[in-house]
Amino acid sequence: MIELGQSPIFEGLKNSMGRSPMNTIRKLFPLLAVCLVSCSITGYEQTFKVSDSEVDDLVAKSKYAHHLGRTRKTEEPQAEQKLEGLTVDDCIGIALRNNRRYLNELENLFVRHIDVEVEKHNYFPLLDPLSMSYQSAWANNGIKNQTDTYSSSTGIRQKIPFGGSLAATSTLAHAEDEADPKTRGSTLTPSVTLTLPLIKGRGMIVGMNTLVSAARAHRYATREVENIKQAFLIDVLDKYFSIVSLQKEIKNYEINLENATKLKEKSQTQYDFGKVSKVDVFRAEYLETGAKKDLLIARENLKLSMDAFKIDLGIDPETDISLQEQEIAFAEVDVAEKDYMASALENNILWQNTKDQYDDAKRNLVIANDLTKIQADLTGSWQETRSADDPTESYDRDDEEWNAALTVNIPLDRKSIEAEYHKRVVEFVQFERNFDLSRDMLVRDARSHVIAVKQAKLEMDSAKIAVDQAEKAKELLDVQYEQGVVTNRDVIDAQLDVIRAKNGYLRSLVSHKVATLRLRQFEGTLVLDETGGWWR
Repeated sequence: MIELGQSPIFEGLKNSMGRSPMNTIRKLFPLLAVCLVSCSITGYEQTFKVSDSEVDDLVAKSKYAHHLGRTRKTEEPQAEQKLEGLTVDDCIGIALRNNRRYLNELENLFVRHIDVEVEKHNYFPLLDPLSMSYQSAWANNGIKNQTDTYSSSTGIRQKIPFGGSLAATSTLAHAEDEADPKTRGSTLTPSVTLTLPLIKGRGMIVGMNTLVSAARAHRYATREVENIKQAFLIDVLDKYFSIVSLQKEIKNYEINLENATKLKEKSQTQYDFGKVSKVDVFRAEYLETGAKKDLLIARENLKLSMDAFKIDLGIDPETDISLQEQEIAFAEVDVAEKDYMASALENNILWQNTKDQYDDAKRNLVIANDLTKIQADLTGSWQETRSADDPTESYDRDDEEWNAALTVNIPLDRKSIEAEYHKRVVEFVQFERNFDLSRDMLVRDARSHVIAVKQAKLEMDSAKIAVDQAEKAKELLDVQYEQGVVTNRDVIDAQLDVIRAKNGYLRSLVSHKVATLRLRQFEGTLVLDETGGWWR
């Protein structure tokens, strides 16, 4: 067996390193131990788990925290809450404060605002990072010496609106050698550089494109959020009155059940006296069973609709709420189709975005053409060198240098450059075609909204007439049934017709109001206010 001290490998290491490798291993052992311990760590899911309190602190640390509608749900069961007698305005206010999707849209808009602020800031003078370094070098060439070098640099830059940039920088360096004090010294180097594009990248339409694009994106997002807000509140209004109508329908079903029970009892009495047949009794019993079923289904549908409505309001489904039975005031809407189309083309929120985006497409085509040009930049710079023995002493002027340069970059293979430009041309032509298509679709949709309001008005008038006719028919059949002229089957059918007509009228009234609001929203003339006058 070969001992370690006599091993050829050991001797080779010893000769090559000039010292025993065991000493080196002993010095590296702590580092190796740390590596081995790191490899043995387990339980990563717990080690890197972030607590809720830490997240809360990080969110609160943001200077924009007050713009966020953040509400954190706990996993603990919530105490039972009740919100009774909510009006339409109450529900709208709750939805605006709590609806998650709407809050996300508002925060996305705020992110766009931050982007614009950053781009505006980029066109102000910008400070370069303050860079500082320290380096120490040791040498042992018969004489031990140590050289220390310190350096720091910073600067300021300014974008020029029509392209190019202006930059001023300064670098301070200090070096000293313990073995040779004469090498001790400091150097201060200020410089100024101006870069101007002469052909490619020249002009404000190119130089300020990032700022313009950010501002336009914020404007588009603002309009989109306003459109989303209007559509969202109309949807809340629709669901509110739909639930109120369903509550009224339930009352009608309760009355229907009560009448069906009375009819069953009356039929049974008349059967006992031999005035009607057993079939009439069976019909009355069947009517009562159907009335119970309709009432049960309506109540269950109300629960489901209420749960969905709570989610739209942004409140817990466990919360008990009740809605006031507000009436919808009917308002006649007289719209001239031609005038409405012209108004929609002028005021529609999303169409305004489309028109502005068409301008953006034209500007982007100009920028795409700019990229095909040759690169020619004029650069001028000034630099001065000053020296001193110590950074705190006065500096002597050593050197001053002025430079001017013209740099021209002419791509010889223009295949990819021309191909990229032609792609942008195709994209613009497609956008132009889609712009015309959007305009035609806007006119079509405007006409459909006008027609929808007219149809809703006709349906409401028809439903109102149907209620009057159904009630008169039922009154007549009740008298004829007492006289034995008709059977209870006719009375049952008439009673169901009254319920259907009343429920249909309630639904048509809601549909007309919603169609009217959507008509104004599409036109771009719906202005939301705090008093709720926009929907009344």
